[in-house]
Amino acid sequence: MAIKTVVRAAVTVSVVGAISVDMQKAGTMWTMSDLPRSVLKSKDDAVSGCGKEIPGYFQFPGLKWANTWRSIETWNSTVCAQTCDDNSNCIAFTAKARQDRHGKMHCNLYKGLLKQMDHRAMSYMRCVSGFDCEDGFQFTHAGTWKGGKQIDKLDYESKAECRLACYYNRGCVGFTYRVTKEGDTSCFHFENEENKEGPTRDMRSNTYSKCAQFQVPAAPESQALDSKDEESLDPASADESDAA
Repeated sequence: MAIKTVVRAAVTVSVVGAISVDMQKAGTMWTMSDLPRSVLKSKDDAVSGCGKEIPGYFQFPGLKWANTWRSIETWNSTVCAQTCDDNSNCIAFTAKARQDRHGKMHCNLYKGLLKQMDHRAMSYMRCVSGFDCEDGFQFTHAGTWKGGKQIDKLDYESKAECRLACYYNRGCVGFTYRVTKEGDTSCFHFENEENKEGPTRDMRSNTYSKCAQFQVPAAPESQALDSKDEESLDPASADESDAA
């Protein structure tokens, strides 16, 4: 048992370390290449940029994604935002400026993830720089989404390992980590083909993703830590152990 605990602790440390190193290499390019598929949550709109251009939206300037869900022609981006607000399936839109002053603006709408109740699950999506992020992801809600894929090989593994597997899959836009009453864990990934391909640059286009200000809720006790093994990641605990 002691050997197993040491091995799991080592794996967890390598997981967190790999995420940190990879994010340092990628810089802001990684965070700006993923279209959020759930509402971005901001602690401070002035810091995150939520609502700076359009109330309730975060702007990705000069970027657009392929294979949109719906398109409309309109006179301004405000109408695009209102159309997206009026549809629960819509999470973002791209507004492409008209070629001349008499033409209409082209607006593409993007589908988001649909929430599903599950009182034993916690869900996280890829994050954007400036928002409340932890290792490249943001907590979205207690529960899950529709259409997830259970990753069987990650059953009984830590949340950090579930997160890392999603991080390295370019099509994975979010994950759910579930803990049963007995303490058994499972990992679900949510993929989107458009995100896998990434955006294209278009100086006449701006993409806007839904965002909102919030207070971070307390996590359930069962998921306060990724696993018991990850308690060993606390620098203070490590120092005390060394001193002992």
